[in-house]
Amino acid sequence: MLDRLKLLLYTRFFGQKVGMDSFNNSYYCSRNISFRKRWVIYNGVDDPSKIPADWYGWLHFLINTPPSFSAKNWLPNTTGTKFAQKHITSIENIPQSALKYYNSWSPK
Repeated sequence: MLDRLKLLLYTRFFGQKVGMDSFNNSYYCSRNISFRKRWVIYNGVDDPSKIPADWYGWLHFLINTPPSFSAKNWLPNTTGTKFAQKHITSIENIPQSALKYYNSWSPK
């Protein structure tokens, strides 16, 4: 909470708004010409996977001009949750009819 307040105060005094993306994240750069800094203020949850690729490139100084507004679909990062994708080789995805052909190995 305190860090977010510091960021908002820093943005208020030293930041210049550059644009917004389709998720209503706001992008800023510093007003100081000699020391350029770029940052984002997230709308809602701070999730770096919500940054579109074109804005990511601008944030990391890969491109100099800010991208134009473009609407893109976003899928949250579900790693480690019950919604995570499972590989086809996962034991949960093998049909029960295929398990009757499986014989476990046992030492003699």
